Amino acid sequence: MNHEISILQRRLFEYILAKFEHAKDAIRELETVLNISQSSVYKRIQGVKLVTSDEISVLIKRFSISPEVLFPLPKDRIIFDFLPLREESKITGNYLSNVIQELEQVSANSDGKVTYLSTDLPFFYYFLHKEVAWFKLYLFEHNSSNKGISQLPKLSFSAIGREQELVFESVKTLYSKINSEEIWTSRVFKITVDQVKYFVEAKLFQYPEEALLLLDKLAETTDQLLEMINKNNKGLIVNQVTKGGTITLSYNDFNRFNPLIIASAKGMDNLYLTYDLPHYLYTTDIFFAKYTKEWIKRIKRKAFPLSANADIEQVLFFNEKKQYILAEKERIKQMLVKY
Repeated sequence: MNHEISILQRRLFEYILAKFEHAKDAIRELETVLNISQSSVYKRIQGVKLVTSDEISVLIKRFSISPEVLFPLPKDRIIFDFLPLREESKITGNYLSNVIQELEQVSANSDGKVTYLSTDLPFFYYFLHKEVAWFKLYLFEHNSSNKGISQLPKLSFSAIGREQELVFESVKTLYSKINSEEIWTSRVFKITVDQVKYFVEAKLFQYPEEALLLLDKLAETTDQLLEMINKNNKGLIVNQVTKGGTITLSYNDFNRFNPLIIASAKGMDNLYLTYDLPHYLYTTDIFFAKYTKEWIKRIKRKAFPLSANADIEQVLFFNEKKQYILAEKERIKQMLVKY
């Protein structure tokens, strides 16, 4: 039994230590979390002293350790976390708090990286403009509502408060620092434009002219992303050029895929699969992450590169998106005459 406990203990501390760039930071954190001395921490890490069941519970909660970390399953079985099953996750509240916390963990590591497959405008770029973020968050908030369309509250940008703006800014700033590899589809802006048109038809804008403002912000986003990708510097989206992450971008209309994110740091991969958008299934299963990375490689082989000296392709891609947005804006103007 002690042998089994020592194996569990080794896995536990290997996982925790890997979360920190420097071991001394992990030691200090463990001292605080367990309320023990530094020498006591070392004894537990080295297996000289066994951790208690209470200490294991505290560490699992503090470091969000999944069961498969301590009790590896056969390769064909995977455990996923799904936050809404544990707590009420309000999109404009603790959902974004969790996103920020996870981005902080990745950005804190020098080798941190995000791999992002997206059919729509990638989640983190919503926050370039508060209006786009608010619109998308409204969609998410009411996505699973049992209310009919006519019973939903009207959307208004005047409801965006300073607190929300600061949260949006945090998401944008953190993501701008992280190196990313992204694969989009050519519908990357069209999905959102279709949603705006639906809102107009369903009379969900409190002030109909805000639909036009929203499309202006989307058009502006195409310009911002073009500059970011052309100069391979994500810091441009927050005017912090010296602190920006790099981006490798391509698009693929050949393969079919759902939105997916892999956040990598210190040799570990956190994988997020969208489910009940924008909620996600979450796993750290190493075999599933490895399989997914190989699958992404296959998708990338059939993708068209939009970075690394692809200047003309970049301009054509983003100009087409911008022209589409502006053309739809004119159509919506006509719709609003009858609003």
